[in-house]
Amino acid sequence: MATASQSFNKFFAGLLTGAYGDLSSVLLKVILVDNTLDMTTATTGGADAYDFYSDIVTDTCELTTTGGYTVGGATLATVTVTQDDTQDRGTLDAADLTWAAATLTARGCILFYDTTVAATSPLMVYHDFGADKTVTGTDFIIQWHADGILYIG
Repeated sequence: MATASQSFNKFFAGLLTGAYGDLSSVLLKVILVDNTLDMTTATTGGADAYDFYSDIVTDTCELTTTGGYTVGGATLATVTVTQDDTQDRGTLDAADLTWAAATLTARGCILFYDTTVAATSPLMVYHDFGADKTVTGTDFIIQWHADGILYIG
């Protein structure tokens, strides 16, 4: 479903300092955001302006609890981190996500490491759907790319 992705700068710095440990054994969540999240302009700072989940809460771009969605998002299941010697990269992947019988509109989603404290829960990756995606009483599904949610290499 995602058409464009952008990683958050704080996430990269955390990877390099070892702040997150093994990403396959921590609590990773995905939230849905509306079209008010602006990752591209110098005015909002793009990937520089958003560091933690609390920044998204302050910006009020996460969907509200309604229509089958709950603020705070969904927990990723079956998270794997693999070494891909063919493509020369490391890959993070997980099971696809479904919000069942939902009625909502989302522009994208954000993957974050949930420390259980919003001000210390680092944002990892923003996936833009390319346009608003709307469902009415049907499943809202995020199907991750065959290459995984995130790869570095």
